[in-house]
Amino acid sequence: WDTRIVITYRNFPDYILSLYYQHMSRNFVRWPTARADPGSSGRRRLEQKTKREEIVSLKTFIREYIHANRNKISLLHPTIKAYETYSQYFGDVQIFNLHQEGDLLTNFVCQMMPGAENTCRKLGEAVTKPKRMSKMLGKYRIADA
Repeated sequence: WDTRIVITYRNFPDYILSLYYQHMSRNFVRWPTARADPGSSGRRRLEQKTKREEIVSLKTFIREYIHANRNKISLLHPTIKAYETYSQYFGDVQIFNLHQEGDLLTNFVCQMMPGAENTCRKLGEAVTKPKRMSKMLGKYRIADA
């Protein structure tokens, strides 16, 4: 068997924004802690505590991220790192762009699946989906499709 590895590509702006939000959620998660409320007959109240006090702007985060990885270009984008890693073990490693024009399934089958020419052609011919006919089952049921 000839194994083909397909790596999906995510635009860097989408990736870095997602990474920033993950970083912020890990470092600024709030959790409740119970403390005795003085003068309230021993009742406890919930207080919010944070892991860190400083908030890093997106601009600062990107600057720090690029600076930290400036000598390791493969770490700047996960697609590059995955490509380099799998290329060491497999001869056929492809990158599939999720953001290209056209139908995702058709693009994937036609571009990434060698030997699927007939399926690719059929997917290209399927311009519109056939409508399913539904029938009324009764006044208390909506429909059977």
